[in-house]
Amino acid sequence: MSEVIQDDLTPDLTTQPGSNTFKQKITSFYSKISGSTEENIINCCYNGDCRGIMKYKDNGENLDINDKCGNTLLHIAVKGRQGDMIQFLVNLGMDINCVNAEGITPLMYAIELGFDDISLDILQIKSLDLEHWDHMGRTALHYCALYGNAVMANILLENGIDVDKCDVNGYNALHICCECNCFNVAKVLLRWHIDLEKTNKYGFIPLGTAVNHQNRNMVRLITAAMRGIDHKNFEQKVDDMLGLTCDINHYNKVLEEMPLYFKGGQNDFEEIRPE
Repeated sequence: MSEVIQDDLTPDLTTQPGSNTFKQKITSFYSKISGSTEENIINCCYNGDCRGIMKYKDNGENLDINDKCGNTLLHIAVKGRQGDMIQFLVNLGMDINCVNAEGITPLMYAIELGFDDISLDILQIKSLDLEHWDHMGRTALHYCALYGNAVMANILLENGIDVDKCDVNGYNALHICCECNCFNVAKVLLRWHIDLEKTNKYGFIPLGTAVNHQNRNMVRLITAAMRGIDHKNFEQKVDDMLGLTCDINHYNKVLEEMPLYFKGGQNDFEEIRPE
């Protein structure tokens, strides 16, 4: 794994903790004056005001609340990019594996927002369950595939997340990469030996999903992982797979005709670059 890992989508390096638009600042100001206690607690959380949260707790206020979108205080702390607040809330007894209305955990939410710093903060929390899934059966690894975060995908795999976990539709993270065109995440998954033969509920292995989406780069990458690249007609075979046909298993028939020609062990896919 000597090659430098690059994300498919650039992580958010600019949003500051507690960042608000002018309109949001005005709304927050009036909430302090005339807003409900819940609104003020949410604002404290978003802005990283641990002292304010503690004051409400000492006054007997319930901190088990949700905003209008169904987010818990931990999700709000993630949205506010408040790493210290996340740890503070966990120390108060909040569950880092809690979910919002969509079944998304704080870690998944941080990955979705591109907040790598917050994701790393959450990974330090001992009670974190990496195998937790949302309402679609997707783990944090699926979210890396959805949002093009190859660096975080590799970190999650180093920390033991299941590379082959499938969602309710039978999609592993590589299926998702093929749908979302996340080439670099796919390379990470291949290095961790994700199951290339796993069929989703529609009967397609990841290669089939790539073909269905006419994603030539992903077809080249996965074919190299499955058959090697030492074929004089490698690119032609890829074109054959992508050819329009009413036979949904056409790509598999082309693949079966290709003998195993690995140039340098079973890591030939490392030589594939996006066109």
